[in-house]
This record gives sequence, structure tokens and C-alpha cells, in this order.
Amino acid sequence: MPERTLAVSEAHPSTRPPIVPAVLTGVAAFAASVLWYSPLLFGDLLASLDPTPPPPPWAMLVAPLREIAAASVLSWLIVRLEIFEWRRALALGGGLWVAFHLVMMSGAVLFSGMAWRVAAIHAGDWLMKLLLISVLLSRWLGRRTASR
Repeated sequence: MPERTLAVSEAHPSTRPPIVPAVLTGVAAFAASVLWYSPLLFGDLLASLDPTPPPPPWAMLVAPLREIAAASVLSWLIVRLEIFEWRRALALGGGLWVAFHLVMMSGAVLFSGMAWRVAAIHAGDWLMKLLLISVLLSRWLGRRTASR
């Protein structure tokens, strides 16, 4: 098998990926997160484990901005690193999850007293979202690049 090298886009550093794919994949990830926390998946379990009251209604208007921000950064990385194959996209999303979210959640469990089951539910949500965003963006942006 040939040795792989890290491919970095030769595009000008100021080249920005289009915003529409990042916004739409961020919204899709938010919708998947709503399902994740619904009674169909982990909503009832989380409610039984964590007595924290639900967020105020206005928070649901601001919440998608987190996923859109993550999708924007992933979009930039995918274009710059030319990650247009779904397996490499999964590796990118999973690696970022380990480097950031898993580290944060383990710190919350170890040092802030968060219940490990609650942390696992939240960590699983972000793993699902980062993998979903990474794969969707890599396919979308890869088609865009191939059509040039």
C-alpha cells in the first residue's frame, strides 16, 4: 500500500469554503441532536439521571449556532486538508471529538462531579454530530471541488 502524505490545499490561504454547506449541515446536526435528547433515544434517561431543569425556550433559538460554528470550522479544515472521502472525514471528526469533547467531558467527570452516565450521553451527542457534520461536508464539498 502506498504511503499517504498529508495533502494541504494549494488554494490561497484566504480562500473560504462556501457558507451554505456549513449552515445546512449545522442545522442538520442540531436536528439530529434534538432527536438524541428526545424520549425516543436518551431524553428520558437523561431526565432521570440529571435533575437540572430544562433550558429556557429562547436557548433553542441560540443552540443551533454551536453546531453551525463547529460545521464552519470543519468545513475550513476539510477544504484545506482535502478530506473528501468519507472514511477520512470520519477520522477527522472522531479525532477532533477525542481531542476536545472527550477531554472536556472526562474533566467534568473527574474534577466537577458530573455523573459519568450524564457525561456519556452528552459526549455521545457530540460524537454523533461531529461524525455527521464531517461526512456530510466532505461529500458536499468534495463534489463541489470535483465539478471545478
